[in-house]
Amino acid sequence: MPAVNVNIQPEIIHWALSQTPEEKLGNKLMNNITKWLDGTKTPAFNQIEDFSKKANIPLGYFFLQTPPAEQIPLLKYRTVNSTQPGQAVI
Repeated sequence: MPAVNVNIQPEIIHWALSQTPEEKLGNKLMNNITKWLDGTKTPAFNQIEDFSKKANIPLGYFFLQTPPAEQIPLLKYRTVNSTQPGQAVI
């Protein structure tokens, strides 16, 4: 069965790389990613699937036009030294 090449936005690849330690991806995949980013090679679907698994990023995210906006709403409820907002910390 022939490989199916896919068009992935470079911003998505950069975003996925920022979410994943390089040592988790391995040398072969990192070499391919470098070629994808400089435009000398187009990723195959199974390579993107492998990248997705190793990076623990849902496969569908790679087909977005822009990286997903990350919102972590629980951070607004964090406090310093377990004090209520507006209280002086001694």
